[in-house]
Amino acid sequence: MSSWQPSRALCLAALWVLSVAPLCAGAPETSTLKRPESPVIVPGRNLKPFLKRSIDTIRLYAFRDGKLRPIPFQIDERTADDQIAFQAGEDRRSDVDDGRLDANDELVFMGRDVGDRAPPASIKLGQSDYAELIVKDPRGRGWVYLVHFAQAPPPRAQGRYVSLDFRGDELLGWTAQRVQAKVGPDGHALDLRSLRFARAKGGYGIDILDRTKLHLRASYLFLDIQRRFDEVRSSWRSYRQGPVRVIAGVQAETYLTWGRWLSTTRRSTLVIYGNRLELRSQFELPIDLEANKPSSLRLSFDFSPTAGDVRVWSNRNPKPIRCNGQGTDPKLSKLKTSGAEWIACATPAGAVVLRLRLDAQLQKRRHRFFLRDGPAPDLPEDAVGSRGNAGFELDLAGLQAGRYEFSLSAHFLRAPLEPGGESAALSVEDAPLVCEALAKTPPKKSGGAKPKKTDKK
Repeated sequence: MSSWQPSRALCLAALWVLSVAPLCAGAPETSTLKRPESPVIVPGRNLKPFLKRSIDTIRLYAFRDGKLRPIPFQIDERTADDQIAFQAGEDRRSDVDDGRLDANDELVFMGRDVGDRAPPASIKLGQSDYAELIVKDPRGRGWVYLVHFAQAPPPRAQGRYVSLDFRGDELLGWTAQRVQAKVGPDGHALDLRSLRFARAKGGYGIDILDRTKLHLRASYLFLDIQRRFDEVRSSWRSYRQGPVRVIAGVQAETYLTWGRWLSTTRRSTLVIYGNRLELRSQFELPIDLEANKPSSLRLSFDFSPTAGDVRVWSNRNPKPIRCNGQGTDPKLSKLKTSGAEWIACATPAGAVVLRLRLDAQLQKRRHRFFLRDGPAPDLPEDAVGSRGNAGFELDLAGLQAGRYEFSLSAHFLRAPLEPGGESAALSVEDAPLVCEALAKTPPKKSGGAKPKKTDKK
């Protein structure tokens, strides 16, 4: 009997051949990506074959059930100075590229819409060219196909994940895949007055929110300045909306003293997806605050009595605190407030997970978990008292005049949410999906090699 054994190199070579053979043969590969809640954001610079193409002639497809199907997507344009090219509002501005894809534009779609890998022979849509994109994280991957049509592109996908709601020119709020939100009068964009979760049987359920709350305290010389949402002016200066997300430029300001205002800059935006929102704020502080007197900024969600019991926990308080509007849970007296990174608020109708991020200057300061439950008023309010009034309070004592940045995100999750379930929402921010172009446009058919030029004698 022969004692021949294959070498290690030969075995590795055989495994490599077996692994790439299905790719070479065009065999279908099934999507293994399990990130439906995560957006996919692809800079235009990563889509080189499509640069300078008209955005109106580009479509996005996923391969499912043996067929390419259009999926919701948008391309958000940016100007030459990298500002959002808003479609409407006082800061409306167009890019200078005549509606063509630039390196700083962004292709946006959702992880839930990726599909399987399509055999090349199935990509016959009358396109002029296409690119295969792979979307992945460490645990899975899926594919989409960016397609360009030289003439008469097919219709886009019909679905939308978010839409702004207007009455005439007045902004009322937005309707999204997961929630429906209403804002304060006169487009008071940051002052949420209503939050309803989508129901499995259709429509939206009860309003779980009293109001979002803001409380600013600023100690300056001999003054103790306090401002709440009813003393803050805020509006959406401009907006850009597509089927996947809305980007709005927001303006907020409140009077401090002696002709000086605390105000956001024009780089402040509110980004809304079907399942979450993110406020990215850059603000100007015009005065130096007192170092030995209290100054703080608090942002919180105060839930409505119609929400039922609200269970609240955080990274420092992993056991849920039951808030019923009476402050009876004994864990309230043992609340760990320092080092707050995220807060989960669960109601029978749905849940909200809050995350605060600070710039380097603010991160050095103390910020804390704020939670109030009881009949004491927290003005302004529509329902008296607090019922799981939860959020973040940032210490501003001694802060010098200057420009600062922070972001506050709110993820909207289906009920029931239990401790540990918030990790899936937080991973949307902590581990964004990666998208790579696997293939450029297919080679064009050649009419044969051109004859070589020869010198005439």
